[in-house]
Amino acid sequence: MIQRQDSKLSIWEEHPDLISGVIADLYKKDKTKGKKRSSSIMWCIVMIYDDESKYYNLPKDGVEGKFAIVFGDFLKDEEFYQKNKELVDELGLYYEKLCSTPAKRHLKSIEELLDNRTKYLNENKYTMLPSIKEAVEFDKLVVNTDKLTETYEKAVKRLSNEKETRVKGNAKRSLSDNDDI
Repeated sequence: MIQRQDSKLSIWEEHPDLISGVIADLYKKDKTKGKKRSSSIMWCIVMIYDDESKYYNLPKDGVEGKFAIVFGDFLKDEEFYQKNKELVDELGLYYEKLCSTPAKRHLKSIEELLDNRTKYLNENKYTMLPSIKEAVEFDKLVVNTDKLTETYEKAVKRLSNEKETRVKGNAKRSLSDNDDI
């Protein structure tokens, strides 16, 4: 995780270790002075994809979505994501792999599934279901949401345990870190 999110500073100077993979491609292709444009884009990626960012839990799309807000506020281009969807998705995915643990990525996938399920349940009412069979399937979906929520809670607990057992550099805590010796 990026500890400092000051988009006025060059991300490349603050976090040169990010310059790898597809992020390195963004960096190398930037011809602006001080690589300012790619730095601004990368700060937006951090604000959108870093799970410690204040924008992280906003919905992705729409006028109130994090893509429009972040790219609008920091690049002055609310449509940046639509115009550069493939690039942003690729950078975001790589950033998450670089900075997140498997447990965090798993938790995120469950969160997205729960969000999609909730959206579906809210959009589809019994009165809109054309058959009894679909009503039965709808009921199963509602009941299984509790199981999915339990899975989510277990993933949160595992992640919490993971955070407690790790220190700087993602190393395991030693006995002295835990005050056991």
